Amino acid sequence: MPQRTHRTNQLLWLKVGDKIGDVTEIKLMETLIKSIKNEMICIPNAQLLNSEVVNYSRKVDGRGLLVHTTVGIGYEEPPKKIKAMLIEAAHRTQGLRKSPEPFVLWTQLADYAINYEINAYTSRGSSLPKILSDLRENIVDVFNENETQIMTPSYIADPPEPKIPSADWDGELAHISD
Repeated sequence: MPQRTHRTNQLLWLKVGDKIGDVTEIKLMETLIKSIKNEMICIPNAQLLNSEVVNYSRKVDGRGLLVHTTVGIGYEEPPKKIKAMLIEAAHRTQGLRKSPEPFVLWTQLADYAINYEINAYTSRGSSLPKILSDLRENIVDVFNENETQIMTPSYIADPPEPKIPSADWDGELAHISD
């Protein structure tokens, strides 16, 4: 008996377990998802029925998808400064909306740091991995510009020399001579 297939005309961006991608085809027994790494992933439909599925392409309301990432910053840093830096990093990130305004949550008072979570909206769910990467890069840049250490994922003690680069990279990699 031939398998019936359905090609999707509407772009569906899903997360099933740890797999994320565009649905390219829905068959009787399986669904094909093209990952951001251009891998074709075959997910049995029985697994779809028994798994948590996140649909990044479905519009819940007009604000878009909430993008977030967490950093741990030492208690000695002023929280208002950290909030301002995280919001600045979100404003520098292409693909994140300016309205509604990005916001910061305190997610944990840890042993050596406060964990802050920056949240901002996007309407580009299929670009989520790139947007998150750019947001994290902008966070590092803004914190380095303001000479503030990011202490996550773990922290033991301050070394004698500052951990924040004191000068911009000159663009040259070190070469080992033969």
